Amino acid sequence: MISDNFIYLLILIIIVLIAFKMSKKIFKYLLIAALGSYIFIALTGCSKGDLDLAGNMENIQENTLTRVQDIPFVEKSKIDISRSLILGEGKSWSGQLVVNVPDPKPDVFNFYVNNLENFGWKE
Repeated sequence: MISDNFIYLLILIIIVLIAFKMSKKIFKYLLIAALGSYIFIALTGCSKGDLDLAGNMENIQENTLTRVQDIPFVEKSKIDISRSLILGEGKSWSGQLVVNVPDPKPDVFNFYVNNLENFGWKE
């Protein structure tokens, strides 16, 4: 079904062509450009998407923790996704993690000293 805006656009192009006496080749290019623009606008206007990124942050954090398997994490730790960069997954990832840990610093230090050897790291 053709919308009224498209019909008005075609009428405007025909009027412009008559006014400027353009060649058929230019008319053909203008018509193709007008049709392409209309189709592009119609298709992108109908797209549906969930742009609520804040609602998906918990799923992203869980996915991130499963992608990094060679580092122990203190319980209730949260990765700051906006400040972290993870390339790859499993034991062959590289990048930078920013982790917010709720425990006091001495407890976190002792946790990592006690658990890093289990993951193949050395102090």
